[in-house]
Amino acid sequence: MKKWRIKNKEKIISSGKKYYYNHQKEIIKKMKEYFKSHRNVKIKADLKYRKRNPEKIKAMNEANRKIKIPINQLCQICNEKKAVDKHHDNYSKPLEVKFVCVPCHRKIHIKYYNKTY
Repeated sequence: MKKWRIKNKEKIISSGKKYYYNHQKEIIKKMKEYFKSHRNVKIKADLKYRKRNPEKIKAMNEANRKIKIPINQLCQICNEKKAVDKHHDNYSKPLEVKFVCVPCHRKIHIKYYNKTY
């Protein structure tokens, strides 16, 4: 099956697009219903996170207000991709941030969580 998918990648993409255009209204309706029903779950999770991590929230808010990512800033870790995130190594120093790309930011947090658990 995997080999067939690799060979027929364009066919799969075009059939998916056809299906979407033929069923667009139904798909959008289902998506709206899903997000409406799951909105409260996300809000509750966000509030829990904010209660547990007030120092992080304060540092992130301050950094967002005072620090803008420079245009065409490269990631300070890989120096290859454009930086789109800010990363705090220490939340007690809210204005000390690294400008990082999404993959590097994920790697940083994966390493952190693997150490703590």
